[in-house]
Amino acid sequence: DTQGQTPAGTTVRDIDIRLSGKQGEAREVLASFTPILIGTENCLLGVALDVTSRRRTEAEMRKLSRALEQTADTVMITDRDGIIEYVNPAFERITGHTAIEVLGQRPNLLHSGKQGPEFYRAMWECILKGEVFSEVFINRNRSGEIYYEQKTITPLRDNTGEITHFVATARDISERIEFEEQLRYLAEH
Repeated sequence: DTQGQTPAGTTVRDIDIRLSGKQGEAREVLASFTPILIGTENCLLGVALDVTSRRRTEAEMRKLSRALEQTADTVMITDRDGIIEYVNPAFERITGHTAIEVLGQRPNLLHSGKQGPEFYRAMWECILKGEVFSEVFINRNRSGEIYYEQKTITPLRDNTGEITHFVATARDISERIEFEEQLRYLAEH
């Protein structure tokens, strides 16, 4: 009995189709066609799935990903324990550390020693309470040079309200700090 069987050696064909909905809105449909044998007749079995929402979500995710990758500000994402899970190219450019070097590490690899434990203790207290922490960080890049960042650390919560990650965005303000120091020096002398 060959009723409902797929002939040997055939493949499913997926086709993207753009359709108009009832109100004229564009819909994206993924249609799959499989040749099957019903009795002695060759037939096509078709299944269609509306993927409009999924495609929009995928497009938004690609746009957000490009924004993170192309922004001039550094972006770092850590888990709740401070383990680095993501850094963008600006982070690599400013710190001199590659993503491969820092993933799985803690951000304290950037500490310059110019800010004491009380600074970091206050930061952790703030972000673990779910509050945003924004301050100037004095860090050291891979080659040992000091640089200044205006950094904002934002807790990320899951749908139950639990903090799962932290996102740190920062702008290198080293030139501004150096300029301000030069002005102070000139004013004093």
